[in-house]
Amino acid sequence: MSSDAKPTKGHLRDVTEIVVDEGTDTYRAAYTVQLRGVVYVLHVFKKKSKSGRATPKADLDLIDQRYKAARQHYDMYVRPSTR
Repeated sequence: MSSDAKPTKGHLRDVTEIVVDEGTDTYRAAYTVQLRGVVYVLHVFKKKSKSGRATPKADLDLIDQRYKAARQHYDMYVRPSTR
């Protein structure tokens, strides 16, 4: 795992976030690999806030919504074919 990749905290602990600083900009990508054999990219964005390092709540909410959708997709379409 890259040194730029870190697990998120709390209820999104199965989601990994990569943070890359490029010049004066910061880019983030959130993905999960906890679902066996599949990588779901949940959100990629340029962090706009100049203060604080935390991921903005609106982005966390979107990641959470997409993570739930990814789990549903996995349970419906991917997992049955691996049995």
